[in-house]
Amino acid sequence: MTQFQKSARTACGLACGRLGWSPSAFWEATPTDLILALEGVLPREDERPVTMSEMRALMEAGNG
Repeated sequence: MTQFQKSARTACGLACGRLGWSPSAFWEATPTDLILALEGVLPREDERPVTMSEMRALMEAGNG
């Protein structure tokens, strides 16, 4: 299996599994389409979940 085939298989698996795309939707999409869609569902390496105290502070700041 070539590197392209391995990468395409991984990318198609993510698109189908995480985004709910059909294989044909994956192959019709551009690489940019896939990247933007996956950025919406996959956490970035530098992100962490917001804590409850941070969420409360944000809510309080929005009410002020």
